[in-house]
Amino acid sequence: MKKLIGIFISLLIAVNVYAFPPTPLVSGLTNASNVAITGGNITGITNFSTANLTVSGAVNATGATWTGFNVGTGTVGNLSSTNANITGGNLTGIINGSFTDLTVSSVANVTRLEMGTTAAANAMVTIKGTANDSILVSLSPKGTESTGNSMEWYRATDSVKVGAINKNGGIYNGGWYIAKAPSSLFVAPTWASMMDLQSDLTTSSNVATLVVGSEPTGSYEANPLIAGLDYQLNNTFRLMPNGSIFINDNTNTTSVQGITVNQGGNDDNIITLKSSDVAQPTTEYEEVDTYMSIRKINSSDGGVLIRGLSDTGLTSGILFQGYLGASDPTDYIPAISFVARKNIRATVQALAATETILNIKNHSTEYLSILGDGKVNFWKTANDGTNYEGLQIDPATAGNMQIKYITGGSGTDDGDITLTPAGTGQLKNTASVITSGSGTGITVNHTGAVIQQVYKVTTTYTAYTDSDLTKGIVIATLPAKTRLVAAYADTTVAYAGTDITAATLEVGVTAEGAAEILAVHNVFAAPIVVGDLDADMGTAMTRAAKEQGAYMPSWTGTTAVYATIDATTGAATTLASLTAGSTTFYLLTEKLP
Repeated sequence: MKKLIGIFISLLIAVNVYAFPPTPLVSGLTNASNVAITGGNITGITNFSTANLTVSGAVNATGATWTGFNVGTGTVGNLSSTNANITGGNLTGIINGSFTDLTVSSVANVTRLEMGTTAAANAMVTIKGTANDSILVSLSPKGTESTGNSMEWYRATDSVKVGAINKNGGIYNGGWYIAKAPSSLFVAPTWASMMDLQSDLTTSSNVATLVVGSEPTGSYEANPLIAGLDYQLNNTFRLMPNGSIFINDNTNTTSVQGITVNQGGNDDNIITLKSSDVAQPTTEYEEVDTYMSIRKINSSDGGVLIRGLSDTGLTSGILFQGYLGASDPTDYIPAISFVARKNIRATVQALAATETILNIKNHSTEYLSILGDGKVNFWKTANDGTNYEGLQIDPATAGNMQIKYITGGSGTDDGDITLTPAGTGQLKNTASVITSGSGTGITVNHTGAVIQQVYKVTTTYTAYTDSDLTKGIVIATLPAKTRLVAAYADTTVAYAGTDITAATLEVGVTAEGAAEILAVHNVFAAPIVVGDLDADMGTAMTRAAKEQGAYMPSWTGTTAVYATIDATTGAATTLASLTAGSTTFYLLTEKLP
């Protein structure tokens, strides 16, 4: 009987051992070495420190508090592959671990996870490799590194390398990119500085839109012209892959590639150029370091005002330069060209004849204007369209080029046009009715020089004051090869004075008292005009004396023309007693070229 009872007890123990194996329990371990935990449960471990720890199998750590947990050189592996996990409780201070398929969930507090030899202060996760590490982190959704879908962080270059960019998003060199149109990535404005796209963005089909800030409205580029990113910031800035830039706008049908700036309802500068080298004084218009600005002329009508500002009077405010790229450019191609047009119902055409193409002002005073029919006006007085006075060059009237004085309204109608050559310069007409000669040894110097001039000079009695009763003054000097065609003396005020009883006037050359041009005539009795009769003429200007209808004093040298007053007195002995008298002389000359 005792034998049977012993066999039964042995069977019960065997059944209990094999049918209901015991559940391992690890708790309250401290300072152990070479510990291996396989299967079972881990509960209530506190202040556990060990070297060479191996944890594997279906381990379930529930409600454990791991503080100062030192894995040392051991491994914790294959936990999630066997559906094992660490849940609940606290997980702190895991150092020098090597983890494969680890799942940590619902942990109340993960203070710091450190992989590497040196902890990073205040870092939740620190991953440090050795000096020989090439790849610090590798994410391979398809299980193969560096083949299309992997993302690798290279420790040596501190860069992130992404395989062929055919995903919907990722991290690139510290920034964010989004690929594969038409997806879009929205990033907070404070992250805008994280953008750093590199040359790996290779095809337009892989690129879409990056928006920094709130989601934009409107239509955006879905297939950029070249590889790159369509970068947009809160509808205020857009950088397209082809280099186009938009400020406060996002489209421009008239610009395939360029810069578009929309000023909205603002009326101040749309573009301002500054330099710290500039300190211009016109600060009532621009800030002191501004040297150029662009703005609207009128707040609602538009137009463009370009303003250039310089520091001193030694530099132009605006300088236009046009360079033609040839040593012998086409004659009618200008280096600088200005074109004026007007708009009529969305089409453009030339301005009308009386409409103004261009005007030039000094501050508010207009001095030059060019009209639609080519007329050029040089204004003597202000032109308000009704009241004006000035010189007009007319290229088209009746088929002839004309230079004329024009007036209107309050403008005077007796304006003179004076053409004054410098020095001995000549007024010349290059057109001629004479057919030019040609042939060997023949040189045509002038085809039709304008050589005839009228010289006018007025003298009064004070010019003849002298210490005796005869005074000759030089009223003109004739150049060489000058023909004197006619001469007149118009004494508008008779000569008179204290004790003057008679006075005569003559005009001649070379010396005082000569009378080759106008003969002696009485200028005492009353005003008189001489020169309109042959008897009035001097010895060289009578019809008989003239050569080819004129008097030429010298072919090679200059000739002085004298006007001489001779007086007769009672008690007076000099011309200083003259008190009245005035004569205007007219000399009609032809200067041979």
